[in-house]
Amino acid sequence: MATPWLSAYPEQLFASFEERSFASASIGQVHKAVLHTGEKVAVKVQHPDAADLIHADISLIRTIATVLNLVRAVPKGLTQNVIEEFSRWTDEELDYRVEARHAERLGENAAEDPLEKVPTIYREFSSTRVLTMELIEGVPLIKVYEAVKRGDEDYLENFRAALRRDRSLYRIALSLISASARGRFWVRPSLAAGATS
Repeated sequence: MATPWLSAYPEQLFASFEERSFASASIGQVHKAVLHTGEKVAVKVQHPDAADLIHADISLIRTIATVLNLVRAVPKGLTQNVIEEFSRWTDEELDYRVEARHAERLGENAAEDPLEKVPTIYREFSSTRVLTMELIEGVPLIKVYEAVKRGDEDYLENFRAALRRDRSLYRIALSLISASARGRFWVRPSLAAGATS
């Protein structure tokens, strides 16, 4: 992070902060860190120019829609409604406080479910452009899916063995792998929150 989007720089806020990201997406990247109290966390940081680029794209879409409306290629109300909804949605995506609220709500809803784990949000280390949450390490489901697609039984057996050690996820994950092996891949909501190895 080149500028402090929180109350201080990462070196001051965290006991350790890995400069190299371990995951990324279109508008941000995720770094591993450790709080001064010892908790391992994932720090999602928005790319500095993400909001400007997205707003420029929306402005361009509005211009194109105006031209399409002038030549009556599409109904005016349709383009305006779609663009306004897209604009509202992207503004929410750019505000990590919205994601924090959603994660907290999911956590409350899943509190009694032993198969679902939603990371704890650390609001004091979060802002509109930074989201700090409990680090849940595990196996990305895409890796399991890819192993199923290529028929990698060694990988799948190792994955099954790891799940047997963690009995809380064993039944649901094993059914996922079995269904995948038959060519029907689907993700149960309780696994989407974070599978463990």
